[in-house]
Amino acid sequence: EDEASPPEFPVRLGLIFAHTPEYPDQPPFLKLYSVSGLQDGDVQEAEALVQGKVEELLGMAMVFELVTELKEWLQAKAEGGGGAGGPSKPGWMDPEEAKRREAIEEEERVRAARAAGTPVTPGSFAEWRRKFEEEMAQLAGKEEVAKSGEEERLTGRQWFQQNWDKQRAEIERAEEQLEEDSAAERG
Repeated sequence: EDEASPPEFPVRLGLIFAHTPEYPDQPPFLKLYSVSGLQDGDVQEAEALVQGKVEELLGMAMVFELVTELKEWLQAKAEGGGGAGGPSKPGWMDPEEAKRREAIEEEERVRAARAAGTPVTPGSFAEWRRKFEEEMAQLAGKEEVAKSGEEERLTGRQWFQQNWDKQRAEIERAEEQLEEDSAAERG
């Protein structure tokens, strides 16, 4: 039943064992190491616990009993917080691991708050829509004021036609001047 639910704290302790030729009358070779979340002092404490249990169980099959004892020790360590930090900040956990765990928990709280959100009811939607339409009307009014202050830009065709009219007038004046000059030279 403990293996069905994931552990609350990511603590892992490795146990390597090898049977001796005279096992169970002689203790097996044992090596404990921290996989994650335990410090050297915790591993030494676990080794002392295992050695005491090995002496009790000499003459009987003991590996299952040793694993069970270590599992209970880890659970007690996790539930008791292992120090002054309490369960949320266990003293036996690496500081980096504790910071990472706190960041994950904070992210989960924020995600849950976002998921809850504000419920939308017909009344709250009507209020939001009224405010939104007011804001859009204000923005539209500001754009009209800004456009009225600027000169109206000409399209390319309008510019060409205005300039063409000016150029045509200049050409006509130049032609008239030329005709006047020609007439004056002739006569």
